[in-house]
Amino acid sequence: MGNPRTPGQRLEHAQRDEEIVRLRADGVPPRDIAARYGVTESRVSQIWTKALRSMPARGLDERKAEAEQFYETMISTLVPLLRDPSVPAGTKAKISDSINKWSVSRAELWGLNAAKRREVEIITASTIDKAINELTGEIEAKAQHDQIMAELAELDRRDH
Repeated sequence: MGNPRTPGQRLEHAQRDEEIVRLRADGVPPRDIAARYGVTESRVSQIWTKALRSMPARGLDERKAEAEQFYETMISTLVPLLRDPSVPAGTKAKISDSINKWSVSRAELWGLNAAKRREVEIITASTIDKAINELTGEIEAKAQHDQIMAELAELDRRDH
C-alpha cells in the first residue's frame, strides 16, 4: 500500500491498522494478519508495537493481565501435548511454533524487546523499588519463556 497520500488513503490505513491491532489482541498470528491485509509480518509487528506504546498505563495493565492468563492457559494445555508420544511430530511442530509466536508477543507486551533509553533520570528510592519490581517480573517471565523453549527444543530433538 505504501505511504498514504490522500485523506481517503490515510483513513483506509488507519482503519486497517485498527483492525490489525484488534486481530492481534484476539490472538490471531501475525502471519495470518499479514496475508489477510497484504503486508509483511514485520509491518504487523510495527503496527502492534505502536499500538502498545500508545495504550494508557491502565489499559496496558489490563491487557497484560489478560495476556498472562491466556498464556498460562495455553501453556498448561499445549505443553502436555508436546510431551505426549502419541501426538504426531507435525502437530508438535505447529504447537511449538504457536507457543513461540505467543512468547514473542508476550515479550513485546512486557517490553522485553524495547530499545534502550537514552535520557537522564533522577534516581530515588521509589524509582529503584519500582525498577526492581519491574525487573523481577521481567526476569521471571524470561526464565519461564527460556524454560519452555528449552523443553520444546528437547522434545523436538526427541522427535527427530
